[in-house]
Amino acid sequence: MPGINDAPEQIEPLLEAAAQAGASFVNGIALHLRKGVREVFMDWLRAARPELVPRYEALYARGAYAPKGERERIASLIRRAGTNPRWLRPASRRGAPPRPVQETLF
Repeated sequence: MPGINDAPEQIEPLLEAAAQAGASFVNGIALHLRKGVREVFMDWLRAARPELVPRYEALYARGAYAPKGERERIASLIRRAGTNPRWLRPASRRGAPPRPVQETLF
């Protein structure tokens, strides 16, 4: 999510967690803010990260999807981090995945 977990130093731990959970493929996509979700997310953003509100209002001014340039930026972060050979090993060589735990957004 732009400004929340898209810094390059945040991507590697996210990929590591995905690998530990048994993921064999990760793809980066920008946040979709469709009606209903948008209102809840923006209320949370105003309370938790008010400095990001103008950025999100600009990014999502035209609808539920981020502009093409932002979508490409997010995808490229994952592609660059995913070139680390550690992420390219088959899941079967990483050992059995741990039991998944459902995290919370808020």
